[in-house]
Amino acid sequence: MPIDDKEQIVTSLKVNPALWKQAKIAALECDITLGELIDQAVRDWIEKQEKEQADEHKLRAKSRKE
Repeated sequence: MPIDDKEQIVTSLKVNPALWKQAKIAALECDITLGELIDQAVRDWIEKQEKEQADEHKLRAKSRKE
């Protein structure tokens, strides 16, 4: 599904304080905003999940053929 990078919402969530601090430092070191870091992390996670699901479907289809 295409994602509009220009559209944004304001939200709140609970996050481990140490992890949040690491994320802020990582964003500063990469010269990006914390929002950009989070957007990319979520995109990467979704892509990984989609790839794993696709791989699982392929394995199931292959095992049915055998």
